[in-house]
Amino acid sequence: MTAGRRILFLEVDSAEADAFIPERNKSAGQEEKGKKPLLSKLMDFLSEEDPEEENEDIKLSQENEGILKDLDKEKGGKGSGGKKGKEKPPKEKPPKENTGTPGKKISFKRVLPILLIGVSLGVLLFVFVNAAAEYTDKKTARTAYYEGDYRTCYTNLFGKDLTESESIMFGKSESILYIRLWMREYEMFVEEGSEVKALDSLIQTVNSYPELYEYAERFNAGPDVAADYATILNILESKYGLTESQVREIAAERSDVQYTRIVTAIAGGKTYDNWDAPEKPVTPENTDVDDGMSDPLPEEEELGQDTFIDNQ
Repeated sequence: MTAGRRILFLEVDSAEADAFIPERNKSAGQEEKGKKPLLSKLMDFLSEEDPEEENEDIKLSQENEGILKDLDKEKGGKGSGGKKGKEKPPKEKPPKENTGTPGKKISFKRVLPILLIGVSLGVLLFVFVNAAAEYTDKKTARTAYYEGDYRTCYTNLFGKDLTESESIMFGKSESILYIRLWMREYEMFVEEGSEVKALDSLIQTVNSYPELYEYAERFNAGPDVAADYATILNILESKYGLTESQVREIAAERSDVQYTRIVTAIAGGKTYDNWDAPEKPVTPENTDVDDGMSDPLPEEEELGQDTFIDNQ
């Protein structure tokens, strides 16, 4: 059952009320007439003239009125001195027509506080929106981190002021993304058919791994990075016949030309030990030449022996 608001009505004799409050009807009517919309009240407030300016106008008009009275007295004295005729009063200049836009002038002093309030509210709104967006991003990053979605975690924490726990999440996500990015680079080169670039990508990964592992250890990401690194070493050994130490020797080659020759040779099928072995020339000794004589089959040999016996 919904509880309603209780309103009490008091029955009062109208005559007694009028005797007690004789001006109630009049004041009520004035209040009804004096009510204005909020926008109208605001415009009246903005267009209201400052009291100092009105006082100056009143003082100026009083001084002019005094001067005009003095001039009238002087003219009256000169007239009693016996001059014939009446002097014509000076023609008053017609008031200038106001060609401007009708309406009240808005005072800047009254607009300034409203402008300041508007700017302050805008700044507060901007700060509030940014704080809300940052809170949402961090919450999304935390959820993604515990779900193993390190890309989303890294993206939502990048460029923000982080707490200690958020810094650990960001560093671990960054470390894992780096080793996986290098792995993805190798796969893309294989898909394109660029075996030389693919092998070069793996060699550079092995060369950069110690620095990455040291960084990953600071954020408890060492085991995750080491697991992906082991996958890369397996590819190097099974596909190219290279051990980790051999890969480091190739990466340490100072000459870019010599490094390119080694990588190209190994990607072409040579081993690390004989990558610079000269190609064997094509000669009849190492080439099977078909002279038209092929080895006889066992059945043919038996047939030949039987023929030879019959001839005997």
